[in-house]
Parts: sequence; structure tokens; C-alpha cells
Amino acid sequence: MFTKNFEIQINSIKYIEAITVKKAGQIYITIGKSEAEDSYILHLKDGSTLKIDNYYRNHGKSLGRFLKEKYKINFKETEKIKYLYGNP
Repeated sequence: MFTKNFEIQINSIKYIEAITVKKAGQIYITIGKSEAEDSYILHLKDGSTLKIDNYYRNHGKSLGRFLKEKYKINFKETEKIKYLYGNP
């Protein structure tokens, strides 16, 4: 297993996109205070993107939600639907 370490400046983040992936035909029940997002995509001002999974936490909050609240970064929620035989 290999890891990738890097640093970005907070002020270089243009907005955060929260991605929720759902499968068609399934019912979802959220229990407790957990977020529904599966991952976050950080859109940077230079046009590049960075994908972060939702299990990275800071003081009990996911990293995307933490950045949104602390640094007042624009936040966009996106829901993607997966179909049984692929996406159209």
C-alpha cells in the first residue's frame, strides 16, 4: 500500500462538492447524525480537483463539512444515481 501526502492552501479552494451515490431501487435510512455523503471533491482555483473520502474527520465532523463551516467555503451537494446495468 502506498500513500500520497500533499498540502494545499485553504484560500486556493474555490468550492466543495459533496457527492452522494445511491443505487436505483434501494431505500436508504440514515440513523444518527452521520452525513449522507460518500465523498467530497475540492475544486481548486487553478482548475484542478481533489477527491476526499467522507471518513476523514476533524473533531467528529467530516473534513468537507468542517472546511465549509470553519472557513466559509462554498458548498454544493450532488446526488448520483447508479443503475443496475450501468449509468446511462
